Amino acid sequence: MKKLLVRLFCLVCAAGLVFSLWNIWTILSEYREGDRMYESAASQYVSSQPEQQAETDLNKVPIQVDFDHLKAQNPDVVGWLYCEGTPINYPVMQGRTNDDYLYTMLDGSYNKAGSLFLDCAADPGFQDPAPVIYGHSMKNDSMFGTLHDFSKQEYYDAHPVMWLLTPEKNWRLDLIAGYITVDTDEVYQQLGSVEAFQTYLSGVMRKSSFAADTTVEVNQVERAVFLSTCSYETENSRYILVGIPVEVNG
Repeated sequence: MKKLLVRLFCLVCAAGLVFSLWNIWTILSEYREGDRMYESAASQYVSSQPEQQAETDLNKVPIQVDFDHLKAQNPDVVGWLYCEGTPINYPVMQGRTNDDYLYTMLDGSYNKAGSLFLDCAADPGFQDPAPVIYGHSMKNDSMFGTLHDFSKQEYYDAHPVMWLLTPEKNWRLDLIAGYITVDTDEVYQQLGSVEAFQTYLSGVMRKSSFAADTTVEVNQVERAVFLSTCSYETENSRYILVGIPVEVNG
């Protein structure tokens, strides 16, 4: 009887190990599939601007996006977000609800990486005072997995801007603040007026995790883009990175 119990225990342990290994393999396979899909999208629809100088010119958009063909694949595309020297190089989607692209990729397939997506209630042209772009904090640093790195001053210093391109306009996002908050923060409820937005922005700048090298007069700022991902200080924590859009035509 004792030997039987030992054998049963060993079988249960072996089965648990096999199940754990299968779960790990499934997760890694999903990560790889997500990376392949978005790398393929970037290679198809994104190209570097011609005749770029060796030194970065903040008045020139570093990439071009073929939105005609991109939107032919999926009309829910509203933009493309790019941060040089980081994994962030993704289309931005907008669904009818905020669940539509939580676990859905550009090609419509299911994947836990999902997509970067603009809040469903926001203006698709990013004309609201405080549009929010959501993305998962993936463990392989894909999607918004590197957003938390902006909590370190040296990382911000190396990546002080992002680029948000849309079919109509191109913006440089001058990053001015990063902070930890919770999922009930008022920014997720849509800051509908410029006055409410400016009051909110003044508060978050005081608690930023880095010191921005951009001088900001809050009463002169009428719009900012908020990039949001999960954080793990508490169950409902979020990390948000704030960028002021500056229109760039070059």
